[in-house]
Amino acid sequence: MKWKIAEAKKYFSEVVRNARDEPQMIYNREKIVGVIINPSDYEKFQEFREKASRDSLASAFSVLRDICEEENYRIEPSERKNRTVDW
Repeated sequence: MKWKIAEAKKYFSEVVRNARDEPQMIYNREKIVGVIINPSDYEKFQEFREKASRDSLASAFSVLRDICEEENYRIEPSERKNRTVDW
């Protein structure tokens, strides 16, 4: 549901109660400034944020580089071969 800031202040208890069923969006001059959600949705969001922050491709390569260094392992690229293009 959409609320203007003044309405949200006036009916704060109702806004919080309604958040159990659906997110309550708060607007100021037609621009969204906040959302009140239920606790389980918030926990899911926090889990998503934590997972997203630690599971980047860059961090995976960083871990791989560390493992290679610890194991004294070196990846040798194969020799480049030119291929013909038939068009």
